[in-house]
Order: sequence, then C-alpha cells, then structure tokens
Amino acid sequence: MSGTMKRDPFSGLFVIIAICISIYLFTFSQSLVILFPAFLTTSALALQDYYKKHKNAKGQDVEDWSYDSTITNKQAYSDIYYTVIAIAGMLATSLLVGYISYRGLNLSVQNAALFGALEGIAEEQLFRGFFQTYFVDTLKSPTVAVILSSVVFMLFHEAVYGGSDSSLLYVLVGGFILGFVTWKSKSLVASCFAHVTNNVMAALGLVLVSNKIVATVILTSISKLVLHI
Repeated sequence: MSGTMKRDPFSGLFVIIAICISIYLFTFSQSLVILFPAFLTTSALALQDYYKKHKNAKGQDVEDWSYDSTITNKQAYSDIYYTVIAIAGMLATSLLVGYISYRGLNLSVQNAALFGALEGIAEEQLFRGFFQTYFVDTLKSPTVAVILSSVVFMLFHEAVYGGSDSSLLYVLVGGFILGFVTWKSKSLVASCFAHVTNNVMAALGLVLVSNKIVATVILTSISKLVLHI
C-alpha cells in the first residue's frame, strides 16, 4: 500500500518559507546552527527524489512525492481538519509529559522562534516526507510505518537535543500524532503547520500553564474527533 504523498503548492510553500528563514537568520544572526535545519531540508528533498527515481528506474511506479498543482476544497478542508487535530493533540500531550524547548542556541527570542519554525519544516520533510513514506512503501503497513518513523524521530531528538525522559516521550507521542495526520491527509501541510506552531510556542515560552489549561479543555474533544475518523 503506497503512502501516496503529494507535493502540492501549500507543501511547497513551506519549503520556500524554510529557505527564506534560513537566509534571514544566517544573514542577521551569523550563527552556523542555522545551517543544520537547512541541511536537513535539502537532504530530505534529495532523498525523496532519489528514491522516486530509483523505483522508476526499476520499472516500479511510485505515486509518493508526485507534484499535484490542483488543490480541491476537499483537500483544503482535510488539511485544516488534521491541522487542528495535530495541534490539539500535541498541546494535550504537553499537559501530560512536558515538551522540548530551545535553549543554548545564543539566539534572541524572535530568532529562536524563527529557528523553531525552520526546524519544524525541516524535520517534517525528513521524517514524515521521507522516512515515513519510505516505510509505508516498503513495509506495506501504515501503522508500523507511523510507529517506526516516530521512534526514529525520537532517537534523532535524543542524539541532537538530549532531554529528559518525559521530553523524549513527548517527542515520541508528538511524532506519532504528526505521522497519523500525515497518513490520513496524504500531505505534509497539517504536520508542518502543527510542528511549526509547537516549536514557535515552545521558543516563545507559551507552552505553559495557560496552554495546559486549554489542552485540558480540548483533550475530550480531540478524543472524540479521533474516534470518528
């Protein structure tokens, strides 16, 4: 069963945003750390294209990562629907296990927020855009693919950022939520929106008591939404 991931104009817009943020931060912050998410984004796109060309060369058609210039109302509503689910789910998870914050990057609060947005886009291109789609295509099981890509996502954060067990649990659960909405929507739009929102909120210090109160209120709603999918 193919992941049938589509590159649509909205997904491409996130890549353009990532490029703009990279140029801005590298120009004004002069920090080499900015090159890391830029490298991740470039690597993810290169891996996607390489895998598609490799399968095509073997005579195996692959729908994944194909470009679709049309955006139907159904797809737009789907992106919005799954974006809300992803953001609500990650907020609810932060209530239970905590969250990853950006520290020690020697960036201003504003630049840290932009870096968080850049990192979110880069990680979605790599972990959902490549790894999860690759696992779905090779293992033929969306459930296993989502779980496996979430584990890889968590191990990446342990290696790069470190963190407490609760933070890594948040990354694991958050990765599963992002993987779930990616699989259901067949697009990176929802996961990118949710991941960027999460990272920016963390960088600005907004994932605090007020957001945890909101998470408590929406926890029941998110469970009902998932049950109806």
